[in-house]
Amino acid sequence: MVAMPITMRRGRRFSQFLEAKDRIPSISIREKEAKTGKQLWVRHFLQGQDAKGVNHVRGIVREQSLADFKAKKENWRTIFDVDAVAKKEKRNWVFEGLDCAPQNSSRCLLMLSDGGADAVWTREFDIDRGIFVKGGFEIPMGKVSSAWRDDDSLWVSYIDRPEAASRAGYGLEVRLVERGHALASAPVVYRGEAASNYSTGYTVRSESLSVDLIQEGISFFESKQFIRMPDGMNRRLPLPLGVELHGLYHSSLLFSVRKRDLVKTVDGDRALAPDVLYAISAERWLADGHGVDRLPPVETVFAPSEKQTISGVSVTKGRVWLSYLDDVVGKVREIKRSDSGYWSLGEEILPGRVGNLTMSFSDYRINEATLFYSDFTTPSQMYLISDRTELLRETPSRFDTAGVQVQRHEAKSKDGTRVPYFLVLPSKRKAAPPYPVLISAYGGFEVPMVPNYLGATGRFGLKKAVHLFSPACAEAESLVLSGIKRLSGKNVKTPLMISTLSQKISFKSDSQFRKNWACAVVRMVVCSQGSRSLSGRICFRRC
Repeated sequence: MVAMPITMRRGRRFSQFLEAKDRIPSISIREKEAKTGKQLWVRHFLQGQDAKGVNHVRGIVREQSLADFKAKKENWRTIFDVDAVAKKEKRNWVFEGLDCAPQNSSRCLLMLSDGGADAVWTREFDIDRGIFVKGGFEIPMGKVSSAWRDDDSLWVSYIDRPEAASRAGYGLEVRLVERGHALASAPVVYRGEAASNYSTGYTVRSESLSVDLIQEGISFFESKQFIRMPDGMNRRLPLPLGVELHGLYHSSLLFSVRKRDLVKTVDGDRALAPDVLYAISAERWLADGHGVDRLPPVETVFAPSEKQTISGVSVTKGRVWLSYLDDVVGKVREIKRSDSGYWSLGEEILPGRVGNLTMSFSDYRINEATLFYSDFTTPSQMYLISDRTELLRETPSRFDTAGVQVQRHEAKSKDGTRVPYFLVLPSKRKAAPPYPVLISAYGGFEVPMVPNYLGATGRFGLKKAVHLFSPACAEAESLVLSGIKRLSGKNVKTPLMISTLSQKISFKSDSQFRKNWACAVVRMVVCSQGSRSLSGRICFRRC
């Protein structure tokens, strides 16, 4: 018998971690009628083997009751089998998602791409009956966007001729398609400028109000926002191009801006700060006639401190949840509004945690939502939140955390900003120093690198290396120039390994590392407004 090389054995063991069957399924929740009344059901897309050993290569959409999911029963019902439909239609279908109608949640837009391309074919599907709706909505293959306006009409951005496409290849025209009418004859209700990236229509809803919106994307982070009025006019919200709309809570439209700016309201000019959550009354905007250049009174919902930043806003039935980072620690709290217009935060969900806590699923039609938690040594946990917080699933431990240290430090960037970073290292090392160091850094598209479970990396690499997790390179520079010596001795002779943006760079010595450091890890830029971005360039030059 020939012994399997260590790298092959390790590779197979690593793949076993990635393909483990005990991973937490990502779910959505819906309410549907049953013989005993309304029940909550969970929906899940499974790609791979099910509990019976059947392998679903392209995947299946399945559902079961929330009660069975809590009890960890395998009473799943298949809604849609991608493999079966691909075989029947002789197409290389890839599942791209379901979008269900606002009232009749059994009617959904089902999207398939050919081999995973950007273009999708959209068809109306009845998930309770498991069939495509005869005479239902259908949008031919293309780089389209679609969304329900109500159960009998859709917003569709579709390209049927060259001038309807932007330079980026997306639709510039928004059509309002009524049930029973052809897409080609549907009226164009908005057309963006030729230089823009896209135009799209959508509707935000709460339990008491729905608001029709049209968005024209100018650039990746900039867009114009319009509210479609009851009379059919598209009235632009007089907000900066960098506005981000977060949803509708009762009649309050929640938003934030990317840059400091001055806006006009019915009460006078108002200065808006970046990364602050604001609200205006959408109901008042729709009802009164103050003209296109005036906003209703702007209310401050949440103003983060210097070390806080908003991660997301999630709306459920009668509630709104705020996800934010507080000194790189994830937090989730309910936002409340008094009758007098005063906004406040409720108690923390899962207080005392020091890892990544984020919302996963929410829907304005139901009270329940899901969130995930993990940190460097705690596997992923999925919770159900409503009137109380309940643990639904947790991933088994993938490595021995006994003796593992997690240290938090701060480094000073060149503009004086102090940026946090984490070191994960074993408290007892078998080998003598020096030690290799793995550095992971990212921050592109304003996405921070936050604490997450190490999993297979912890199993195979933690015993032999110190790990640095960083949203920037200032921390790595600080670590190498001052901290590595404390960790690994005065002379670092073992190669240091840097892993960032899929680039790997190895240095034979500490002195070589110092000389070639400046851009070894992508340089982080911290703007005066607090936004973060990376250059995306690997280069070498003397410090």
